[in-house]
Amino acid sequence: MELYKAKNNNVVNIDNSEGAKNFVAFNSVSVKEPTSLLQVGSTYQSVVSITPLNATNKNIEWSSTNNYVATVNSKGLVTATGRGKVYIIAKTEDGNLTA
Repeated sequence: MELYKAKNNNVVNIDNSEGAKNFVAFNSVSVKEPTSLLQVGSTYQSVVSITPLNATNKNIEWSSTNNYVATVNSKGLVTATGRGKVYIIAKTEDGNLTA
């Protein structure tokens, strides 16, 4: 399999035995933060914005920097589990961008 990256770093041509396919990668990813502090036991649904909207792989991997303060599931639902400071991280599945 050969990978060719376009100058704009957006489109990758994948050439394999089944023929060439265009892959549209993310240009940016951002996460909307809650407008207030979460109480222990409460939840917040994280909202992610991606560009371009026609990105081929829109999958996001979620993680927490401190599960004692907050956990996050695979859909971006954050649950406050304790007091403290935590960062919820959204990473594109291809691993190129984080927010």
